[in-house]
Amino acid sequence: IRIEKEGNTKFLRVENNDPNKDVTCENFFKLDPSWKKVKISAKIRTKDLKCGPEIYQDARVMVTFTDAKGNQVGGYDEVPCVKANQDWKEAIAVRDVPEGAVAIRLQVGLIHSTGTADFDDIKVEEAK
Repeated sequence: IRIEKEGNTKFLRVENNDPNKDVTCENFFKLDPSWKKVKISAKIRTKDLKCGPEIYQDARVMVTFTDAKGNQVGGYDEVPCVKANQDWKEAIAVRDVPEGAVAIRLQVGLIHSTGTADFDDIKVEEAK
């Protein structure tokens, strides 16, 4: 995982050559308590992508929510993801904020998939 630069644009590059491993970068972000839905978006570019056999094994921005104690609340649902080689393209998911959620956890990377995935302009914002 590293920061790359093309022209004036910097982005996150994730590479994996072992289909039995996940390669991710993660962070937690506090949620605005008034938000009932969130929109998660990212520009994703992939090269030599070979996804695993399970539906969740791809290049993605994995999204989970946590309560005040750091425990996960809510389940796994739609996430911005890519399952084939592509140039830069925006991927978007809209999620309901589960009851008790105070933070959102984003894991950006390759989940049991090999190749290269580039991520840019990752955003979490209120969905109306």
